[in-house]
Amino acid sequence: MNVEDQNGVRTVTFDRLESLNAFTADAAKALTQAIEGVDADQYDAIVLTGEGEAFSAGGDARTDIA
Repeated sequence: MNVEDQNGVRTVTFDRLESLNAFTADAAKALTQAIEGVDADQYDAIVLTGEGEAFSAGGDARTDIA
């Protein structure tokens, strides 16, 4: 997961291309860290996006997502 801040916008990009950005427990933790505590006075938006062909294929059935 990549996090970039620019002009009051935080962009969080999922980057697990091999699984079409399927969600895992580690991804959930990283996403929480990326958006937790963002100061609303400093940021106007948080954009979630996915690298490659898909935003996210959903939960990764090959891993424990709980």
